[in-house]
Parts: sequence; structure tokens; C-alpha cells
Amino acid sequence: MKAYIAAVHVVALAASYMSISSFLTPPKDYILKKYDFTKWSPAGPHDARSPCPVLNSLANHYILPHDGKNLTISLLQQALPGALNLEYSLATVLATGGLFSSPNFWDGKFSLSDLNKHNFIEHDGSISRADFGLTGDGHSFNHEIFNEYMSVYKGSKETSIEAAARGRQLRMDTERSRDPDFTYGLPQHIISYGETVLVLSALRGGKELAVPVEWLDILWREERFPFNEGWRTATEPIGFGTVHDFKAKLVELSGGMGSELALMGENFINRLSLSIKGFFKQFYRPLSQTRVII
Repeated sequence: MKAYIAAVHVVALAASYMSISSFLTPPKDYILKKYDFTKWSPAGPHDARSPCPVLNSLANHYILPHDGKNLTISLLQQALPGALNLEYSLATVLATGGLFSSPNFWDGKFSLSDLNKHNFIEHDGSISRADFGLTGDGHSFNHEIFNEYMSVYKGSKETSIEAAARGRQLRMDTERSRDPDFTYGLPQHIISYGETVLVLSALRGGKELAVPVEWLDILWREERFPFNEGWRTATEPIGFGTVHDFKAKLVELSGGMGSELALMGENFINRLSLSIKGFFKQFYRPLSQTRVII
């Protein structure tokens, strides 16, 4: 979610010099590129990768630089619409948010590994990553975690929006029960729903986010688009409207926005309580341990 917040700040800044509509609209000479998905190789030991299987897969297919470095807004404005049929405006916001992960923001470049920061796009209750507070590694793919998520598709040949909602909720419940530092506020709410929507939309999920379960497994585990298995780039553009509509369905299937607000409120109170306890534990000394000098 920080990526989204950062993107909004950049949009506001850009509005001082140009209208927001022009900032999010492709220039007149913009040409939508077509990409070859037959070329693929996994990341090497010195290649940068992120918690996002879509971005990692694009790098593995050489659509983004294979080393995952020197990414720019303009590069992603070409790659995301051309490879996945994301609308230019959505690609621009995501790319701008990604730039805010860079320690060298003013260079205009970032690396996929810059996105590994906890609670940037990686979050607690992920469908494929362990909680940072439990392992210290919230960005590496975790087979055990992903197996739990995929258990909701056991016996199914296709994904569904209902199963996707159950799988996401299963992962949230598991981590809430065992991670004392579990964090779930508005940023994590948007990120956790967004990852499900964007992945299944990129796999051409249609109105019900239905794609072969095999495709989903390949994208997450191998970080490869299942081109050889029949996947092709979505024919209908994926924009903010698509993301909003799918997210709304997932929220409804997960108990509604009221349930989400209750969870966020509960988490806020729990974390505030832990902070207060930590403060007093650090600074309070019992009277019996205090030496009084007369």
C-alpha cells in the first residue's frame, strides 16, 4: 500500500506542472509493444527479485531486465500494458509507487529487490510468503505457506473467486493465530486483496477470476507465465475499474467491509497495547530496584 500512497503523492506533485489526466494518459507517440513469452530462464544468484510473482515472471521472460535492476517508470509503462494488457494509467501508478521503494529515488530507477521492504508490497498473511515477524524473511517464496493457500483448490481444475476468497482468508486466520506482530491496517487490506486480483486478472481470469489451477501454480512456484500450457495475454484491458470490481466481490465473500473494518480496528488496538507495554517495560523501573541516595 505504501507504493500506492507514494504514487498518489507523485501524481499530486505532477499536477503542479501538468493535469493529472495527461500524467495518466499515454503520449501521442505511444506504441503498445508485443512481447515474446517463449524465452524464459529462472533468476540467477545475482539477479534481483521481489515478493511479486508477476514482476518476477516478467523478468524471467526477459520482458523486464533479467537482472531485475534499473527499472524505470517508462519501462513499466511499456511492459505492463504490452505484456499483460494493464491500462496505461494503472501501469503508471504501480510503476511510480515502485520508484518510491528506491533508495536512489532521484535517479529515476529502482530494483525488484527494493520492493522487499516489509509492508511495502510484502505483508503479513501473504498467500505465498511467511510473516516477517516470524521468520525475518517476508519476501522469499515459501512452499509450505503456498500449499496452505492452494489447499482450497484441492480437486478443482479451475480457480474461482469464491475459492480465492477462502484461500486468502485461510492465510489471514493462520497468521493472526500465531504471529504476535501480525499487522493489518488499511495498507495491508489493499495490498492483500490487490495481489489476488492482479495475479488472477493477469492470468486472464475473466468475470469470475476462473483460470486453470495449473496456471496459478506455475506462476507462483516457477515464476513463469504458462504460455506453453495455453495462456495468452488478456484481450480486455485491466484497469482500476476491473481491480475495484473484483476486490469488492472478494471483500463481500470474506464477510463484507464491516468485518474488514472490525479486523483493522482490532489489530490497531492490539498493536497500540503492545507499544504501550513495550514503552513501560523499557522505561519503568520498580521502586524496589531504585537506589535512593540521601
